[in-house]
Amino acid sequence: MIKKMIIGITLFFSQGCTHILYMKTIKGEYKVELDFTDNEIESDKTVIKGTIKDISNAHFLPYSLITLDNTKYGISADSAGKYYLKVPSGNYRIIAKSAGNTDLKTKQMCFKSKEVITINFFLGTKTVY
Repeated sequence: MIKKMIIGITLFFSQGCTHILYMKTIKGEYKVELDFTDNEIESDKTVIKGTIKDISNAHFLPYSLITLDNTKYGISADSAGKYYLKVPSGNYRIIAKSAGNTDLKTKQMCFKSKEVITINFFLGTKTVY
């Protein structure tokens, strides 16, 4: 599942003519995959892992922050932009933050016990024509 946040559409006018340019600015996106169920994980825990990249050039964003909205859980990505977080099962929104980029918050998601979920974040903005 890939989610994209859309900012807007712009119309351009020049010399009495109307040029309609359908331009969308995407404010980050994320991709969610259920990897597998791991019986080695504690009975009430879920593993959330993934990467954080820049949407415009696909470079990893080292030391970005991943937090679960309205909880005390969070972790910083490593120098390669990868993160691994073990949290109690439940319903959460995940927030990805990186210096110089707009924060990105997921939809509310249900995390079941013993699941391993990969969520790859792409932060920043890009324009799509």
